[in-house]
Amino acid sequence: MKINRKFIILISLFLLLTVNLFAGDGGDDKEIRELNKNDLHFVTDQGDFIALDMNSDEVVNFLGEPEEIVVRENPYNKSLDRIMYKYDSGIKFIISRGTKSIDYIVVSTDKFILPREICVGDSISLVVEKYPLYNELPNGDLSLQYYTDDETLRELYILFEVQDGFISKIILGVAIDI
Repeated sequence: MKINRKFIILISLFLLLTVNLFAGDGGDDKEIRELNKNDLHFVTDQGDFIALDMNSDEVVNFLGEPEEIVVRENPYNKSLDRIMYKYDSGIKFIISRGTKSIDYIVVSTDKFILPREICVGDSISLVVEKYPLYNELPNGDLSLQYYTDDETLRELYILFEVQDGFISKIILGVAIDI
């Protein structure tokens, strides 16, 4: 079987273009970073932070007593009850009673900032610039996932709730915790 030289060149060019399209140009002008564990916390203007790997006692020590505590009981197993701590400052977090580990941190104020300098009130375009590897959900919200590379097999995520092109809420959460 005789292979045409033009055909080989054409296929080579196609493969080269495809690789460049998916791999990027390798330039330093725009750094694209995947989500990592360091992205999964909120920073305050004092430099303190609240993270998913904290427990409820640590957060209460930091934020003070919550304005409201809501318990959603599990009828079959008390240790699976969900407890929500709400603060007037625009933050709430949810834990599982059995572990006291934080499952969700929900922020609806610009007082708490993500490490890539994103907060409630910022535009979608800024989120896309800082987190280019996002997923757009059918309702217009943006999400990012991070899978731990340790023995915990956790899937963590950031969800940006969007309203009229701007972030109305930021949620850090644990999707899977095995």
